[in-house]
Amino acid sequence: ENAGYLAEIQCEDGIRLNGFLQLPTSQTTDSVWLIVHGVAGNFYSSSLLGTFANVLQKCGHATLRVNTRGHDQIAFAVGSWPTLIGSTYET
Repeated sequence: ENAGYLAEIQCEDGIRLNGFLQLPTSQTTDSVWLIVHGVAGNFYSSSLLGTFANVLQKCGHATLRVNTRGHDQIAFAVGSWPTLIGSTYET
């Protein structure tokens, strides 16, 4: 229970976003619940979303908790300035 895998995706503009995939404990499933936190949150510190994912996992569902461009207190990326990645820039 709670076992899962870190997930990573690189967006077209080079920004990398992370998440956490939990597979069901008792059976396989063809669907995944996508769980997205609110502005300035993240997938790894929300006890509410973690509990929700654990309940879904026990009920036989896979979940993917993901970060958005506005996760934590991020406002811009280091590198090719200005690469703004805050939640204002979500599409």
